[in-house]
Amino acid sequence: MLTIVRRGTPGGEMRAFTRGLFRQPPSDTETAHAMRALAGVFLHSTAAEFRFGWDGADVDHLDALCDRLVLPGQRAVTTRSAVAARMGAFVGELLVRNAGGRWVYDEACRTAAVELPNGQRVHPTERVSRRITVGHHHSIAEFYRAAVAGDSLVFAPRQAG
Repeated sequence: MLTIVRRGTPGGEMRAFTRGLFRQPPSDTETAHAMRALAGVFLHSTAAEFRFGWDGADVDHLDALCDRLVLPGQRAVTTRSAVAARMGAFVGELLVRNAGGRWVYDEACRTAAVELPNGQRVHPTERVSRRITVGHHHSIAEFYRAAVAGDSLVFAPRQAG
């Protein structure tokens, strides 16, 4: 699921789009704007408990936050999906700011992605979703550090369908 923050809506309301629901794919600029706004929603929603910054220094706390959501029955699936979208946007924006990436819309997967300087596309929202649903071996911190270091990330996103 890709959540798009629509410009011009009262109160910054969000409208969620299921993969492939767009009449035409959003531009990379629209994708970047939406994902940055969604990252801001994540920061605001976690501000009472965590003080995340844009430097990536607190990225380990993301895994701790995911651990709370992995426990069966603790959160509804829709809540986990919303958290994954917001946290994924934050992780992606960290990669844009600290690894030289840029937001793009990946038409093959019909979702937002970050294109790294080495040309590799990563899907932070998908990574966060897997971290929440599968567990600790899909570490957000390791994913982030590998991307910043320029390591090749072996993580295939689900194909749209």
